[in-house]
Parts: sequence; structure tokens; C-alpha cells
Amino acid sequence: MIHQIALKKILIIKFLCWVVPYILKAQNFEPPDSLAFMRYSGKELYSKECWDTIQFLFFKKPVELGLIFPSWQAIEGHRKFTTLEGIVSIQTPENEVRGPHISEEDFPNYHYTHDFCFNVFPDSAYKSLLCYFNTQNGEWACRKHMHVEWEIGMGNGNKTNPLREEMCKGNSAGFLSYGHKRKQPLEHLPAIGDWVHLEGIYVWDRGHPPAKTEIHPIFFMVTKRRIPEIYQQKKALRIDLFANGDGSAFYNNLPNQPHFVYPVLMNQKDYKVIIELPEFLQNTDFDMVIKSQYGHTSPISCIIQKLNSQQILLSVPWKSQNLENTVKFHQRIYLVPKNQPVKDDYEKVVVTLQELKRRKSVDFLRKPQLRVFANIHQDYYFINEWSPSEDILNKGWGKSCKRKWKFQISDTLIIHKDSIFRVQFSAWESDGVDRVMGELLNQNCDCEYTTKKTMTKKLLNLRLLFRGCKDDVLREGYQYHRASEIQGKQKFVLFNQGELQDDPCPFAKFNPSKRLRFTYTIEKLEN
Repeated sequence: MIHQIALKKILIIKFLCWVVPYILKAQNFEPPDSLAFMRYSGKELYSKECWDTIQFLFFKKPVELGLIFPSWQAIEGHRKFTTLEGIVSIQTPENEVRGPHISEEDFPNYHYTHDFCFNVFPDSAYKSLLCYFNTQNGEWACRKHMHVEWEIGMGNGNKTNPLREEMCKGNSAGFLSYGHKRKQPLEHLPAIGDWVHLEGIYVWDRGHPPAKTEIHPIFFMVTKRRIPEIYQQKKALRIDLFANGDGSAFYNNLPNQPHFVYPVLMNQKDYKVIIELPEFLQNTDFDMVIKSQYGHTSPISCIIQKLNSQQILLSVPWKSQNLENTVKFHQRIYLVPKNQPVKDDYEKVVVTLQELKRRKSVDFLRKPQLRVFANIHQDYYFINEWSPSEDILNKGWGKSCKRKWKFQISDTLIIHKDSIFRVQFSAWESDGVDRVMGELLNQNCDCEYTTKKTMTKKLLNLRLLFRGCKDDVLREGYQYHRASEIQGKQKFVLFNQGELQDDPCPFAKFNPSKRLRFTYTIEKLEN
């Protein structure tokens, strides 16, 4: 009897030792409590597959189209705005989190133009937005940063793009660059180290497994600059406000949109942002200066209120004032201390972009169609706008065998001597897929024969194949500088660096690195 009891205990212990790990492992498939409100778990994101086969002559390749039906799965619905606050990432060779940039590749039938992308390290109150389900190990994981995107509204001039006319002139077609005119800098985009308040659609990005959460697109953005500026001979805090209901090809208030595009209800709420003051503005009196910038169409201004010695409240009474959904906000705010002169620890430097040299082309037997963006500190430039041609995308530098582009783009910085600033450029060669940019397809289609046939008709045809299929991604080159380390006038050279690219077209694998050389100077001025 004793032996039987002992044997039962041993069997029970063995059973528990065998089954408990599986129970614990199964628990890992449940999302953290902070994600309980989500409508979609990681497993459900890939429950439906949609395979098709690309075939042309001797070339045959299976592709999984289910990843882009849809490419972005709304988590809290298509109407609700989700808020994110945090610090824009600073990129280093050791840090895989990339700095702000214009994306070098985007799916053409889901965009009118490429996206402006940046990564945000969230404040503590927003870290619950970061988790995702890793399909490779069957567990939930949380990243340190959140990826966010807003369509840039520049740089695509294919004949079938309904927004091409202004872009070919060098102007903006809308979206994040609304109101921009040729050769103007984009001054309101976030830069490295800035603090941002963002509101947009909270999605799963399914197109790049494992699916991760993003704010994509953004509609409302407040940027508190990392480095104080000099305004009226005083050190001041600069804040940029930009709001536009046109966030992407699938979420906008543009006229004559397809039935599957969601109108954006900007007047569903009043926007309120609490901003922490830097130390030099705390416990002191300061003036609040609000300046409207290009593209600002609102009949009213934003409102700034001082909450206490350490915080202000920025508000936009969109709903209260019954503003139209199509209204745009583009304003710059300066908070200027009343009794604080400029300190001696600021330097004045002039950064001048001078030359781009194409050392080696990816394309053969056709003129390269380069698209190049550059960033100096807080300003972004589309280098193609300095082309001598009226059509900057299909003529001149936009479609040319010319190897050297010479220009003089200068930006004067009055900056704290110990603060770092970035000079960066990124580029791509526009190829076959650019010919169908803006020919929108419904990303929420079911995986049916007609869906696959439509996709094949758009993407598998001779005009794409003989123009190189996918855009040639050339990635970027960048360098950080500190004003105190600049001596006189110095010359710098950047080379683009990128990972190996594998185009779906045959014989199209290439290494993009060091195909472009970018030259600029930095000069320190005495006064």
C-alpha cells in the first residue's frame, strides 16, 4: 500500500514537471495587461495567408501578398486618434534606431509620395504602446522606441500620379509639407533629440514581420526643440505646431478620393498639450510670441497658457471653434525670458551644402533618376529643387547622366557651443515602381482572384520590368558636429552607407554603399 502511494506521488510529480512548463509557455501567448484593449493579437495578424506567384519567362517566384492586405491594421479603429509623447531618436553607428529621414522606398499603390519617418523613445506614460507579438518565438516583446510616419508630399512626378503637377515644379502636393514652395527649407519637421507630441492612427505594421505597432499616419504634431534658440537677442525656447488632416493616401481630406480612403475628422476634439519648460524659463516671466508660417490656413491661432512655474498648456480649440476638417495649422512659438540677455556660450556657424557626386550608378542603359533629401540641424531640403530645369523630377538632375550636382545651400546656426547638430543626406534612384506611385489599391481587400489579378496587373508589366522594378535604395550618410569643435572654415565629405539590396527583378542585387559623395563646409563666425 505504501509503495502504491509513493508510486502515485512520483507519477503526479512527473506529470506536473512535464505539463507545468507548457502551461507557463502558453501564458506567454497572452498580451500584457496594458495591451488588453487591443482588438488584434499577434497570432491573429498572420492567420490568413494570400500566396501568389510572380512569373515572367524563366523567372518564377512565390510571394506572400497577405502581408499587405492590409499593410497597416488599425488597432483602435480608423477614427480615433492615439497620442504619443517622447524624444526623437539620435542615431549612432552603435545604435540601430535610425534618425529622422525621408523613406527611400514605399509601396507605390499605397502612397502618393514617400513617408517622412522617425523613431520616438516614449515618455513613461506611453510605453505601453510599444509591445508586439513575435511570431518567431511565440512571445510578446516590447521595443524601446516607436516608429512613426507622415507622407511627405514631395518627390514623385510620375504621369499617372494625380498630385504630380506641383511636385514637378518643386512645390508641395500637401500632407506634411503643405504650403512648401521650391527651394524653401522644411523647418517644422522634428530633428534629433527634440521632444514631440503626436496624434494619429495607432496601427500594426504587418508589412515587415514581425508586426510592430506604429503611429501611422500622424495628423497633429507639436515639437519642442532640444536646443534653445536666439530670438530678439535672448535665449528662447522654440516650439513648432503643425496639424493637417491629410496624413497619408488612406487617411486624408483631399477631394475626389476612392471609396476606401477614410476622411479625417480633425474637428472631433480640442487639442491640448502640456509642455515642460526648460530650466532657464522656470520661475521667471517670459513673453509668448506666436508666428504663422507658410501653409497656415486657420482663422484662429493656437492658445498658450502658463499653468505653473514649470509647465505651459498649448491648446487648439478645433471642436470648440467648429473649424473645418480641411484647416491647416502651421505656427511657431517662441517663449522669451523678459530679463535674460544672451549668454556668451553660443556660437554662430554657417553650414553650406556644396556638391553631390554620383560615383557609380545602379541603373544601366537608362538615365538615373535620383531623389536626394538633406538635413542641416532642424531644416530639411529637397536637393532636386536646385536643378536648373523647371521640371525637377523628369528633367535636369531628376533624370540625368550628369555625375556632379553643384549648389550653394547655406544655413546659419546660432547654437550652444556644446550642443551637437546633424548634417545628413538620403537618396534613392527612382525606378519601375515609381511609375505607378499614387495609383491606389484598397489595402482592406479580401484575398481573392480579382484582388491578385489587379495587383499583378499593376506591378507585373513591362514598364516596371524594363525600368528596374523596385526603387534603388541608397540609404544615407550623416555626421554629428559640435559648434565648439569647429575651427575657422572646414570641409567635410559624406558617403552613403546601406545594407545589401535585393530587387525582385532578375540580376538586381547590389551594394548601395559609397555610390554617392556629399560635400559641405562649416564655418565659424566671430560675431
